[in-house]
Amino acid sequence: MFTNKATCYALLAALLLPGCAATVPVNPYQRPTLVDPARTDMVRYEHDYYQCVQLANQTDAQQSSAANAAAGAVAGAVLGAVVGAIIGAAFNDAGTGAAYGAALGGVDGGVAGAAGGYTTARVDQETALRNCLRGRGYYIIR
Repeated sequence: MFTNKATCYALLAALLLPGCAATVPVNPYQRPTLVDPARTDMVRYEHDYYQCVQLANQTDAQQSSAANAAAGAVAGAVLGAVVGAIIGAAFNDAGTGAAYGAALGGVDGGVAGAAGGYTTARVDQETALRNCLRGRGYYIIR
């Protein structure tokens, strides 16, 4: 019972938290980029920025986070079960040790997988946005 609840709550949290900002903002004034307005036609830049955001957001950070959370939870549960069984065997209860190890490993692996997948996808999105803008001739400061 403990294993299922803990794993479900951890995966639910890992899936919901990154959903708040899974795409690059469309509003150019909330952008992760910075251009020199003295060297830039800002009206043209806003138009180009919008088109580049559409391309950058083809990488789905939330989907990447969910996929990595599931993979991390499985890997963590397996590793946790093995370690838990070894520790539990020292106390003559390998089954309980494996169950607790699997629960804790699944939670930890799920959260770590979600965070890693989300971070990687966001970096991909921002890199795509900057590359698109550079390709259109903008000098990107950050």
